[in-house]
Amino acid sequence: MLAPQVAIRANKGFTLLEIGVVLVIVGLVAGGILVARDLIRSSYMHSQITQIEKYKSAVGTFEEKFGALPGDMNNTIATQFNFAPRGTQPGQGDGNGVISGFSAAPLTWGAIQSGEPTAFWVDISQVGLIESNFNTALPTGLNTGLCTITNSTTPNLGNYFPSAKLGQGNYVVVWSGGYVNCGGACGGPGCNTNSDGINYFAVVAMPSLSCWANVMYVGWTGGSISAQGAISVSQAYQIDKKVDDGLPQSGAVMAMGPIFMNGIWSGTTNMCVPPYTTATLGNASTCFDNNNVAGAAQQYSVTQNGGSGINCSLSFKF
Repeated sequence: MLAPQVAIRANKGFTLLEIGVVLVIVGLVAGGILVARDLIRSSYMHSQITQIEKYKSAVGTFEEKFGALPGDMNNTIATQFNFAPRGTQPGQGDGNGVISGFSAAPLTWGAIQSGEPTAFWVDISQVGLIESNFNTALPTGLNTGLCTITNSTTPNLGNYFPSAKLGQGNYVVVWSGGYVNCGGACGGPGCNTNSDGINYFAVVAMPSLSCWANVMYVGWTGGSISAQGAISVSQAYQIDKKVDDGLPQSGAVMAMGPIFMNGIWSGTTNMCVPPYTTATLGNASTCFDNNNVAGAAQQYSVTQNGGSGINCSLSFKF
């Protein structure tokens, strides 16, 4: 009688074909994830551009209907059309065509987010020209006893400003003045006089609104300037290139945000400074540079970390 045979199974590895198929599948999945991520980012940027364009259109409609800019309308027009009464000081509804903030001095400075810049959102939402509804701020101030307003206070930042479609903690704010060469008086009364007189929408991150001498403004806490940029260099460049000239210090879109009393170039400490061609070396926290070549125009720093640095804010003229 023959002994039962035991089947011996050979251990086999993957064939080259099988490995190739797995690698192809992994590549397709990874590629799909990257493509999806890029599509999402592109969608956010497109939504941000659309949001700003809608706000610009809303301003035009408002001005055509009421003969004044939201926030800036004087008390006569406000009373006629049942808007909140305006104040008597500059920056509280002075009708000069420039949306400027009000300080307790009283003086007007474009970046201060009290008075006209916050009343802007109340006025324009009151007549249904934007989706959001704002009714907290007053033309004469912020209508709050808080010295610091954040995302978690009551009222919070969302009671005064619409969230930017780009996300990333950004809001859309209104300011004026732009870059002003004020010499040693940056932010002082002379800056208001020498302001470029242009109104801007800014997409900017605001850790808080803080007060000093009863002045409410963006991004100044404890005597130091807090960072304003919450847009990546690549996003800022793509947005600028799509709707303007793709350059950070020229045109209708600039890498600038409101801070303290006037504007500041993103990723720098240069307040009240006109466009410049000083040799600027790029680094990980730079929004723009000119490759350290004196006289060369500034470019978005997309060569630094692939433009991934969250270093920029953007201002749009209107």
